Amino acid sequence: MNKIKLISDSSCDLPDDLLQKYDIDLLPLYIIMGENSYKDGKEISQEEVFAWSDANNTTPKTAAPSLQDAMDILNLYVKDYDDIIVINISSEVSTTYQVMNIAAREYPNANIHIIDSRSVSAGVATLVLKAAKMKETGATAQKIVDTIKATVPKVRISFVVDTTTYLYRGGRCSALESFGAGFLHIKPELVVKDGKIIPGNKFRGKLDKVLMQYVTKMHDQLATADPSHVFITYSSADPKTVQEIKNYLESFNRFEQIICSYASCVISSHCGPGTLGVIFIKGE
Repeated sequence: MNKIKLISDSSCDLPDDLLQKYDIDLLPLYIIMGENSYKDGKEISQEEVFAWSDANNTTPKTAAPSLQDAMDILNLYVKDYDDIIVINISSEVSTTYQVMNIAAREYPNANIHIIDSRSVSAGVATLVLKAAKMKETGATAQKIVDTIKATVPKVRISFVVDTTTYLYRGGRCSALESFGAGFLHIKPELVVKDGKIIPGNKFRGKLDKVLMQYVTKMHDQLATADPSHVFITYSSADPKTVQEIKNYLESFNRFEQIICSYASCVISSHCGPGTLGVIFIKGE
């Protein structure tokens, strides 16, 4: 049986226990705060990102890994593995995918497969986890690659933002839009479509009530979703609300795994605290 190594990047919000279980390595993106840069998931926490953003009234910048970073992680595995499969954050929002492709060319004799997830956060994670489960069953690298590429357009990812302050700081909405959303208690939904993040529904009210409205609005999609796994991913959230959402998902008696995970600093820095999303794969 060929040895297959799975790699993603730090935007992949797969919990540590699953990363370890399936021997998945992550290439960190960078969080840039003022003159300092930090490796996402290794050198900076959500709390530190939020504290810095509030203190400086701006949003940290984010950056893709360097070409040397990408070559370094590939170099760890090219000699000992027959195939390396890399699943990256959408090429529409980061150049990580492009950097990995350039790095892979430095190893012309290695079987390196680079996949554009066309997604972010747990949208990436759900593909990585699907690949990991296939690897466990003995699937070939080519079968995994073909299946994951076919699954990319079936990923359904959206999330609700508690405050538009961070979107405004990052230039993703105007001051007027941000003020209006705050004044009217509007919680916007953001949806990933064709690799890009676009506006979705607008909910109004207290966050805990809004999040349940958001989830129940997806009832029909969840009822027919791929049963293998579903994610609840958040930057920070009331544990009671997360449990209520988990209970709701359990009520379908459909999903083999309901995975709760924290959003990476890259994702959190753009959306702010209180952001939560439910991510799944569309059923057949």
